Amino acid sequence: GNLGDAAQPAAIAALLRAATSRSLDIRATTWMATDPYPFPAALTLGPDTILEPALLDGFDLLLLAGGGLFAPLHFPLLHPAWLACLAASGLPYGLLGVGVAQSLAAEAGTDWQALLAGAAFRSGRDGTSLAAMPGAEWLPDPVLVAGLREGGGQPRPAAPPGARPLCIVKRPAHASEASFLAAVTALGPAVDVVATEPRRDRDQCPGLRYPASMGELRRLCAEASIVVSARYHGCIAALLEGVPCLGIGPGKSATLFAELGAPERFLRHAGDLAQHLGAPPEPLPAAAFDPFRAAADATLAGLGRLLDGLTRRREDTGLN
Repeated sequence: GNLGDAAQPAAIAALLRAATSRSLDIRATTWMATDPYPFPAALTLGPDTILEPALLDGFDLLLLAGGGLFAPLHFPLLHPAWLACLAASGLPYGLLGVGVAQSLAAEAGTDWQALLAGAAFRSGRDGTSLAAMPGAEWLPDPVLVAGLREGGGQPRPAAPPGARPLCIVKRPAHASEASFLAAVTALGPAVDVVATEPRRDRDQCPGLRYPASMGELRRLCAEASIVVSARYHGCIAALLEGVPCLGIGPGKSATLFAELGAPERFLRHAGDLAQHLGAPPEPLPAAAFDPFRAAADATLAGLGRLLDGLTRRREDTGLN
């Protein structure tokens, strides 16, 4: 996936370790064949791990965590055969800060309900996700929460000298994204342009750059006069750096700004892009993130109680 997806494992591990005083042996896997992501190589498992009951049986808890794992749905998480194996294994599992499509409950029906019913812990990243997860708690996106806990989200006092607008584009999947890309292309060298998923976004417009990590993306945001992003985690990178930011594109960014009390910072179209770039709003105040911090603290406290109460299912995982 994109940089926001790649940053999830390290952010989730940091939140887990902050939630308990127990020593944790955390491994990460993604079913998708992917480039290496920023997680210790020795603790990164192969893409087929989640399909191997014998390997999963060596763990004490399975977390389906971070990113839009259910928006769109990622294989094999609601495949009936996989759900049956998971239930038969007796392995405790939870959903941690996941994104869920509004339509999933209707589309997946009993499979989604079965996954929720068997979960020892349920949390979603936003109101849209929580609407499809009855009884779940709110844990905002783990990359955002981890960044806030490290001191992010403080409004910067002023833009650095010579700061330029930064636009974060993607291969369009929606009309608003296409209009944004066209508007950015028309502005030419007046703006800096980056993309966060090179294999999908390459060569979308002249001068496009590809930051290699979420940290590099945050540094580019910190140097900008304003950030306008068609990527959800592009908005998060800018917000963590305390930079004026506007979102455009999919609904999850609209939800993010609404939950921050600033729905006007989500653009429905790119027709006024040049005006927005020329007159950046003030950075969001630190207090805008207070509900996010409070929700994360409460949800992670519950997760900590779950972690504290876990018992070892196997003395030797066989994974070292």
